[in-house]
Amino acid sequence: MSKRKNSAAAQVTRFFIVLLSVCLIGIIAIFGFKLLPVGGDDTSAPDTSSVLGEPTKAPDTTVPDITVVTSPDTTVDTTAPDTTVPDTTVPDTTVPDTTVPTPPEPTYDLSAWYLTLVNPWNKLSVEYIDTIELTKVNGKQVDVRMVEPLKQMLNDCYEANKTTKNGCEGKPLVCSGFRSQATQENLFTKKINNIKKAKPGISDDEAYALAAKEVAIPGTSEHQLGLAVDIVCCVEHYNLDAQKTKVRQQWLIDNCHKYGFILRYPADKTDVTGIIYEPWHYRYVGVEVATEIMSRGICFEEWLAEQKAQ
Repeated sequence: MSKRKNSAAAQVTRFFIVLLSVCLIGIIAIFGFKLLPVGGDDTSAPDTSSVLGEPTKAPDTTVPDITVVTSPDTTVDTTAPDTTVPDTTVPDTTVPDTTVPTPPEPTYDLSAWYLTLVNPWNKLSVEYIDTIELTKVNGKQVDVRMVEPLKQMLNDCYEANKTTKNGCEGKPLVCSGFRSQATQENLFTKKINNIKKAKPGISDDEAYALAAKEVAIPGTSEHQLGLAVDIVCCVEHYNLDAQKTKVRQQWLIDNCHKYGFILRYPADKTDVTGIIYEPWHYRYVGVEVATEIMSRGICFEEWLAEQKAQ
């Protein structure tokens, strides 16, 4: 009897559990249906809130951060340290020199025939005499090597002063050119005799010294080179002192360098040349040398001394 009652009670219990489950499913179904969208195409997740009104959290759909953590760089730097010493040189602030360099002085062959020095202290050598070849200009002998520039100078002097009316007639003339040793000896002896006549009682040595100032001692005269000429520019051919004031003579002094000649014995160089002022005596030395000598107002001896000092 007791076993039957227990069996019946168990059945009743199972019945109510089943009934309760059915009711619960029905309730869930009803509420779930109400939450669906009317259009039927809403794919959002259904509201799974509990019956008690507490919202049920939607599952977290965030993709987890799967960033790979890079391991620290353990590479060993084997590069050698920079041991270069820093450049401590002070920059050069010197202003560049823009000065135009002075061209070097021309060099000359001082043994050239036209640069041969003959004066009271330098006698003409026998070797040079053997090289002289002579020709004539208005009847006077001169070295053939300078005859053309001499002729040109005389002609140009005449053409430049044709209208001069100061006693000058005709072309400038060479009144003395080359002299031999014999000729020079005769001239020198004659000068000594004239001095003795002008100054009675003068000694031979004194007469000799005075003569040497006006006429070169034989062997020391430039006329023996054939490169020196005495030029007169008027009819007073034998009055050489009269040449100082002549227009054509002044033209020669101013222009002789253009033809390679110099006024050999300037008035202010007698102590250097050993010869008195001779405004008629011209010596050939070449255009370049003549231009330098005449432009600077020096004499041949001074120019040669400068060249030898270089």
